[in-house]
Amino acid sequence: CSNSDPQLPFVYTSNSHILELRFTVDNMTALDDYRNMGFEGTWEFIRRPGCPRSKRLRGASGEIQFVSPSKTLEEGNCEGQPWVIEPSESRYLYVKMTGVVVGGVGKTGVIRRGQCLTSNRVEIHAGTT
Repeated sequence: CSNSDPQLPFVYTSNSHILELRFTVDNMTALDDYRNMGFEGTWEFIRRPGCPRSKRLRGASGEIQFVSPSKTLEEGNCEGQPWVIEPSESRYLYVKMTGVVVGGVGKTGVIRRGQCLTSNRVEIHAGTT
């Protein structure tokens, strides 16, 4: 065990409410007991300010631009939160984007969730007509 690592303490800030820790033990030999390995750490969930922007859009027309990484701290507070886009009453919403349909057929066959290289998703829900 070495507490003299120059990278300690390790601090990571995330906008997520989920924490998953994994650790890897390097240089184990056949004489080492894997049941005797462990680590010690602390973490803290800190409530951050909410997203100041409206994530619900409605109107006759418009354009949304997604910018990554966020330019300001306020925009960072909005990351990971969904957008709701509603067409005006008795109107339609046209969406144009590149990508693949998960569960659909692509050039190489059926695309499954695990094959996606990103966690970005677009979900389209149709209301009652």
